[in-house]
Formats: sequence, C-alpha cells, structure tokens
Amino acid sequence: MKQKMGKYCYVYSIPTVLVGTVIEGRVNFNTLGNCGIISMHPATIYISSHKSHFNNIGINKNGVFSVNFPSHKSAVKTDYCGLVRACSHYRQ
Repeated sequence: MKQKMGKYCYVYSIPTVLVGTVIEGRVNFNTLGNCGIISMHPATIYISSHKSHFNNIGINKNGVFSVNFPSHKSAVKTDYCGLVRACSHYRQ
C-alpha cells in the first residue's frame, strides 16, 4: 500500500560526519556514522556518540562542538580520524 509522505527533508544514506571539540586545550575530531535531520524549521540535526568516545569529554565540559560533513574526496582522512585517538594516554 502506497502512502504519501508529504514534503520532508530526508538524508539518505546517513552521512559520516566529523565532530570536533577541544579537550585539555587541544582540538580533537571524532568520526561518527550516525547523523540526521530532526527539523527544517528551525534547522536542527542530531548526532549519536557512544558514551565511551573521547570527544564526549570535551562536549560535556565545554558544551560546544562542531559537526563537519566531509566530501567523498576526504574519505581517507575522515577514516583516519575514526581510527586514531588524539590522546593515547586516555584510558576509560
């Protein structure tokens, strides 16, 4: 059965994003694979970050972060940010 959805802004496929914040005075980026649109008016997106992610320390402490949508040309660098932890001394 077909159902009309109306005019909504959907993001397919879910984009990979880089979330940036400052931790202990240093800029840190984290690659996240879960981001989407909540509302068009006002423009609101969501990100989903597991509680064990290092960036959550800076987000919780500062209350500020950036969400970056890298192009396909930056795939290798984006993947690197998802594999390498900025502060190797961090233990959870």
